[in-house]
Amino acid sequence: MVVLIVVAIPEGLPLTVGVSLAFSVGKMFNDGILVRKLDAPERLAGCEEILCGKTATITTNEMTVAHFYLEANQFKNARKDTFFHCELTQETIELVKDSILYNCSATVEMGETTFAPAGNGTEVGLLNFLQDADIPIHILIQRKQGRVRASIPFSTRLKYSAVAVEHPDRPGQIAIYIKGAPEIIMGMCPQALAEAGIINIEEPIREDPNGAATTYREDFEQKVHRLAGQPLRVLACAYTELHQSEWQAQADQYPSASHCLNDLVTAGRLQFIMIGAFALRDKVRADVRSAVRFARDDAQLTVRMLSGDHIETATAVARQAGIISGADRGGTYTVMHAE
Repeated sequence: MVVLIVVAIPEGLPLTVGVSLAFSVGKMFNDGILVRKLDAPERLAGCEEILCGKTATITTNEMTVAHFYLEANQFKNARKDTFFHCELTQETIELVKDSILYNCSATVEMGETTFAPAGNGTEVGLLNFLQDADIPIHILIQRKQGRVRASIPFSTRLKYSAVAVEHPDRPGQIAIYIKGAPEIIMGMCPQALAEAGIINIEEPIREDPNGAATTYREDFEQKVHRLAGQPLRVLACAYTELHQSEWQAQADQYPSASHCLNDLVTAGRLQFIMIGAFALRDKVRADVRSAVRFARDDAQLTVRMLSGDHIETATAVARQAGIISGADRGGTYTVMHAE
């Protein structure tokens, strides 16, 4: 009898554990938690730290343009038609529209009653910014079809995306648009759009009350730093143009046009002109703070956040979510760069 029991228990134990884990996975699925492997709940008990992303995890990923910086001036996007009521030149308006519509992986789809952007949250927010100003994005975005010569998709390593387009309004010209992290884009731009036209980024644009001159670069960096700390996700955009013959001569030296564009950008062989920057608001999820408090206080877990955004933006979101507490502020390793 003893031998039979000893033999029977090991035979039935794996089945019992398997059924128990399957039951747990089913219960977790009802709570909105998807578990891919049955042994995950068992392994989860041994976790001491949780690493989570920012966008669409801590935040809702429903982005809206809160501020924009164009022609060396910052504007608050207070109403739907702000874009057309801040005395921007027609050239700047057209460049903003082209930069957003052409350097974009999001699509515009027909909803129940209106056209609506769909895809990446950041690009959807920029398209909504144009649509709120009554710009027919569903028509204009079609103009790039068949005209894209090369593209560089956004990646966390590069922190920018770029596209080369045969411009529909300027035959024979290849327009190259780039958008991404402000500090990266600024490093590629010796010139920028200002109220007086295209200027050198080291050229003074205004004086402070003490008479000290502020250059475009200094003003841009100050504004970006302030917006990122609100917290807002800040993206800069720039452009340049090549004649089609010059572009073709360059592209013929590479296996593909995309390889050509990537090499031209990374090697700094293109002189971009800064268009401006957009600061997008992405709200923290309502239940995040309580979830972080539960994980830290009740489950004794350390919660860490990873983000590819500006360090000021990531720090401010971590504070709102409760990941960084008052006692943590100012600590040596509270906020770190991965580089």
